[in-house]
Amino acid sequence: GSTMERKSEDLEVELGERGRSSSERTPLTAPPALTQTKRRKWRKKLLYIAAHTRLLENREPPPKGWREGSKALLAGSKLNVLLVLAVAIPAVRSKSATFVLSCLVLLPLASLLGDVTEKVAYHTSETIGGLLNATFGNATEALVSIFALRKGLVRVVQVSLLGSVLSNMLLVLGSAFVAAGMRVKLAHFNRTAATANTSLLLIAVLALLVPAMLEAAQEITDQAERALSRSTSVLLLGIYVAYLNFQLSSHSKLFDEETELARHRERGEEQPQASFADVAFTALAKRHNQSHPKPRVDPVSCGGEQPDAAAIRHLVPPKTPDDDDDYVLRLDVALGWLAVITLGVAAFSELLTATLEDFSAQFQLPDAFVGFVLLPLVGNAAEHATAISMAYRAKMDLAVAVALGSSTQIALFVLPFMVIVGIFLHQPLDLAFGSFETAVTALSVLIVASQAQMGEVHYLNGICLVVAYCIIALSFYYIQQP
Repeated sequence: GSTMERKSEDLEVELGERGRSSSERTPLTAPPALTQTKRRKWRKKLLYIAAHTRLLENREPPPKGWREGSKALLAGSKLNVLLVLAVAIPAVRSKSATFVLSCLVLLPLASLLGDVTEKVAYHTSETIGGLLNATFGNATEALVSIFALRKGLVRVVQVSLLGSVLSNMLLVLGSAFVAAGMRVKLAHFNRTAATANTSLLLIAVLALLVPAMLEAAQEITDQAERALSRSTSVLLLGIYVAYLNFQLSSHSKLFDEETELARHRERGEEQPQASFADVAFTALAKRHNQSHPKPRVDPVSCGGEQPDAAAIRHLVPPKTPDDDDDYVLRLDVALGWLAVITLGVAAFSELLTATLEDFSAQFQLPDAFVGFVLLPLVGNAAEHATAISMAYRAKMDLAVAVALGSSTQIALFVLPFMVIVGIFLHQPLDLAFGSFETAVTALSVLIVASQAQMGEVHYLNGICLVVAYCIIALSFYYIQQP
C-alpha cells in the first residue's frame, strides 16, 4: 500500500511539472473536495483504464485462414501485380522476352518469399524464426545460382554473388543514407551491430584475397586452389553458424534497435523514470499472456472526477504505418504458401538462367555485367525498397541491418554453400574471383567499415557509396570476357 501510494504521488508530481511546461495541457489534479484516499483510488482507476485501453488496442487479430490469408498476402504489395505476367511466358517465343518476363515475375516472388517466411517464423521460437529468415531470406539468390551452375555459367555465378554483396553494401546502404539525409542532417544508427557485420565481411574478403594472390603469383596449382577454396568455404560456413548464434542468442540485444535508455546515455541525458502506468500495463499484459513493448506515458489532460476519452488517448501510444499491414496466417496456410512460392522461384529461376546468354547476345551485354547488375537486383529488390523506406522513416538501425546483414549472409553462407554445391555438380566454382573483383570488394568493405565506425551519417556519405557502386558496375560493362 505504501509503495503504491508513493508511486502515485510521484506520478502526480511528474505529470504536474510536465503540464505546467505546456500551454495546451494542465497538470493531473483531482477535485479539492476529495480526500487523499479517494484521490489515490481515482488515480489508480484512471491509470488502470488507460492501460487496459492500450492493451486492447495492441491485441493481435486471430490468424487468417486460406481465403482471407491468401487475399491479404497477395494484396499486401502493388508489386504482386507483376505475377500476372507468368501467364504470358508460355506464349512468348523470344528467349530474350522470356528472360525479361522471368525477371519481372521473380521480383514479387522474392518479396513474397520473405513475407511468408516471417509468417511461418511467427509460430516458432525466436531462434528457429531467425534461422528460417536467414535461410529463406537468400533463397532466390541461391536457386538462381544453382541453376546457373548446372548450365556451366561459373563466371555468372561468381559475379552475381559478388554483385549481391556489393549492391547491398554500396547501393542499398548508400540509398538508405540519402533517404535518411532527406529528413535529418545527421542520422544515427547502432554502431556496435554495424561493426560486427563489417568485421565478418573483412574475414570474407580475406577468404577471397588469399586464393587470388596465390593464383596471381602462380604459386598454386588449379587442383590445390580448388581444394583451398573448398576448405575455406567450410570454415566460412562455420563462422556463419557462430554469427547466427551471436545474432540470435548470445548477443541478440546488440542487433535490436537502440533502447531509449541507450539514446539518453549517449546524449548525456538523465534516465527516464518508469511510472505507475507502465507497471499497470505490464501487469495487464501478463494477465492476458501477451508481450508488448513498454509504453511511454505522456502528460494527461483531464478536469473531472472520471477519466475522459482525451485523457486515455494521451496514454495510448500512436499507431505506426506498419500496424495496418500486420496480420497473422495460420501455420498450415503459411507453410502451404511457402512451398508454392519456393517452387515458383525455382521454376522461374531455371527459365531465367536458360535464357540469360540469349538475352546478353541480343543486346550485346557482357555476361559479367548481366550477372553483376541485373541478377542481384532481381533477388534483392524487396530488400532495397525495405531499407530505403525504413531509413526515410528514421529507422536507421533496421535499414543498416537489412543492408549489411544481407551482404554478410551472402558472403558467409550463400557463396561458400555454392562452392560446396559445385562439388556435387562437377563444376569448378572456387573463391578465386580474380584480382580486379577481389580488389574492388576489399576497397568497398573498407569504405563501409570506416563509415560504420562513426555511427552517424549524412546524405553525402550515401552519395559516395552509390557513386562507388556505379563505378564498379560500369567497369563490368567494359571489362573483357575471360
